[in-house]
Amino acid sequence: MTGHTGSYGCKCDMCRARRARYSRELHRKQREGIPRRVPLGPAKQHVEWLIGRGMPATCIGEVAGVCHPTILRVRRCDGEILIGKRIADALLAVQFDVSTLPPGANVDATGSRRRVQALASRGWSLPQIAARLGVDPTSLRVHQPNRRFIQKRNADAIKAVYDELWDQDPPTGTTQELRVARYAKTWARKSGFMPPGAWDDDTIDDPDAQPDIGEKVRANANAREEIVWLRSFGKTNEQIALHMGKTPDYIRAQLREAA
Repeated sequence: MTGHTGSYGCKCDMCRARRARYSRELHRKQREGIPRRVPLGPAKQHVEWLIGRGMPATCIGEVAGVCHPTILRVRRCDGEILIGKRIADALLAVQFDVSTLPPGANVDATGSRRRVQALASRGWSLPQIAARLGVDPTSLRVHQPNRRFIQKRNADAIKAVYDELWDQDPPTGTTQELRVARYAKTWARKSGFMPPGAWDDDTIDDPDAQPDIGEKVRANANAREEIVWLRSFGKTNEQIALHMGKTPDYIRAQLREAA
């Protein structure tokens, strides 16, 4: 049994009703000046932007309700040609959402790179981060600026480690651990890595976002200078904390940052 598609070859009541609705809608759009076809350019640029962020073309088609051959034609055709407005609107409405991608999909590595670099600025070395991820340190190359993509499963793992460690200092109980932490901080400082405080949760994954090195980072830097100055007079951490209205843990953390 064939569906009632509104074909002009069919004379049944349902197909006639569909054709009548289509005709009324078409005339309404004509009266209101709504175009049936629009230039391809904006939709094509949006599709390429989504793919550049790591969203597969097949996933874009599924979300937009557009078949894969249409996506291929959109990418191949010149942006000046016209395309059905319904298809263009559907493609432009697709939002990038990493959570909807499969674990094996390639996603933009920007957020993962910033997270690894931010942990290094706190003193976490690549071997320590890799151990938390359960991978070999030589395979953790996401900190390099030329790394464009990373598998979503690895990006999720890095995010989980970052969420756990971003506000924690690495172990420094032994001479070797202290040396590793100092080396990581020196490497991060010379490489220009941004600390966790420079990123918000809603900006760290955005390639177009810039680090916020404003009040919070400057306040911590000024606090470290004051703490070091007070320590030079023999003040204890508890005395400095009372003087500055902070906790002793905050004073110790700032002293480790200044080391």
